[in-house]
Amino acid sequence: MSAESEKPDLLIAGASARACAFSVLRVGLRPSCFDQFADADLQEAASVERVERYPHDLPQMMARFEGVPWMYTGALENYPDVVAEISQRHSLFGNPPEVLHRVRDPFQTAQWLADAGFATVPLRPADDPPPADGTWLLKPLCGGAGIGIRVWDETALQTFTPGMKRKTSYFQKFLRGESYSALFAGDGTSARLLGITRQLVGRPEFRAARFAYCGSIGPVRWNGEQWDYLQRLGQVLAEQGGLVGLFGCDLIVTENVNANAREIVLIEVNPRYPASAEVLELATGCSTLVPHFRGCAAELFPLPSYDERQSTADNHPCVGKAILYAANDFVVKTSITAFDPIYRTLIADVPRTGESIQAGHPLCTAFVRGASLAQCEQFLCRRAPIIYESVFGQ
Repeated sequence: MSAESEKPDLLIAGASARACAFSVLRVGLRPSCFDQFADADLQEAASVERVERYPHDLPQMMARFEGVPWMYTGALENYPDVVAEISQRHSLFGNPPEVLHRVRDPFQTAQWLADAGFATVPLRPADDPPPADGTWLLKPLCGGAGIGIRVWDETALQTFTPGMKRKTSYFQKFLRGESYSALFAGDGTSARLLGITRQLVGRPEFRAARFAYCGSIGPVRWNGEQWDYLQRLGQVLAEQGGLVGLFGCDLIVTENVNANAREIVLIEVNPRYPASAEVLELATGCSTLVPHFRGCAAELFPLPSYDERQSTADNHPCVGKAILYAANDFVVKTSITAFDPIYRTLIADVPRTGESIQAGHPLCTAFVRGASLAQCEQFLCRRAPIIYESVFGQ
């Protein structure tokens, strides 16, 4: 990390800080970042340190900026003890450990929604396995990005040990349908729906594992009934869980977006800046960090106004991003540069020269603009093989 004569405005910690850091930069703040990759494009834009023993080294690494506020991104919600330790020295703009314990419990969130009359996905604890017939999923309680999800079938049954899995896994009914994500901003007692994106999951075009998250496209324009349904769903979660700032809800629509709104089912709550936030920002021009900081009662920074009518208008272009995964073990041997009107580079999350990337791990993120969700998806699928061949030689 380059030396700074002044303290940063904000610290960002997470498995990958790049998306959140670029959001922070877009509102004129100076972040210092701590993540697992310290990608080349993030190094060019902000101060960043790579965390070798993630997340356990984070408290010590961030300690020299004592007093500087912080926020976290993906996967750190699975480590509430680390969140608590960091927050002893830095004011947290995000959800504290007690909230994480509540909303990351799938049985608890399902009960809240069922009590409020929402459709919910059937769940079972790890010590009460369902028939291994392929109609259920075995999921980690502390998962992220679809990693570790398995179809519950005879193959999975052969390696299953209930005593070991009870505190780390659970069963969720396998719902077939389209994957979406809803972005909310909470204030501890209420929430506002900011936007909806379609999720790309397990796509072979991006060499992703079956349940791996591999991108978002948005904004999705649903009708008023469906929008109101999601708004009520977010309200229940914020009120019962005490959620503040940005949080995402992964959803399955079991038929199609024109079906009855009760076919929209919550799969998981992500109580932090989610991957879909930057897609909505780039499409609408509205910063999601404005309602985030306000929801956290953070008044330290001069922030731009947030026009809710502009953020939900129907005349925005669509933006899509796709995470490209490595097909085989790979070492980045040359500096990577290319072009695109969104970031002025063809790709984001650019790996550093000399970086070793294992098969199945993310290579980079590609962005496109289009007139529709379908066109963005088409553009991403066309761009992926070009990037694999011309940039990475894969």
